[in-house]
Amino acid sequence: MPTHDRMRYDMNEIFIAIYNEPIWFFLLLLYLVIIFVSFLPVWRAYAEEPDREKIVTGNRLDELKSSKLSPTAQKEIEANYLRIAGALAVWQKEAKQAKSFYQYALFWTTVATPLVPILTQFVDEKPLSRLFLTVVSLHIAIVVAFQRTIKPNDMTKAFRQNESEFYDLYRRVIERPESFGSDDKTLLVKYFEEVERVRQNARMRELAQFDARSTDSGTGTSGGGASGTTSAGTP
Repeated sequence: MPTHDRMRYDMNEIFIAIYNEPIWFFLLLLYLVIIFVSFLPVWRAYAEEPDREKIVTGNRLDELKSSKLSPTAQKEIEANYLRIAGALAVWQKEAKQAKSFYQYALFWTTVATPLVPILTQFVDEKPLSRLFLTVVSLHIAIVVAFQRTIKPNDMTKAFRQNESEFYDLYRRVIERPESFGSDDKTLLVKYFEEVERVRQNARMRELAQFDARSTDSGTGTSGGGASGTTSAGTP
């Protein structure tokens, strides 16, 4: 059969299937639209760049300048804050990415998992009904596989903890500078040591996430994908 005749035959088959199964066609189309719309927040979270400018232009530096710290201590702490702002932006972005995918996966595993056995009771030999069941089953399988590999809930907690530890430290040096030392030299040395400890803890958490994904996957494929996150998230 010539190619153009074969294509015409296939299109006729598709139109006949749609005509004979309008409800299944509508459900399939509706399901695909919902998948697309619900995935948009995930796509946006992964597409946007780390917003360092937002970190730098926030009110954190204003709080520092209005604190009881000496001008010398303020200048040194501000310079340190500007240096670590890139890492803070990456941690914030990674946490947002993981949270968006976690919410997406939670929604679909909750909705689609019980949907499969229910649909099985209504599927017959007609092609669109079987196609709909296949699409739903394949979609939920992909979502669950990515959820187990990426572990978005654990990633969200890890990156949020990185942010929280630094900002708790930053707030403490502003509100209770005496807890770091009685003079500028002692205060700055202790503060910078604590900042370095926060960064080291962040590296350990990122490496722990990387190792967990590599162990669970049993291959280097998913682990390799996570390595880019580790190197990017660590200043």
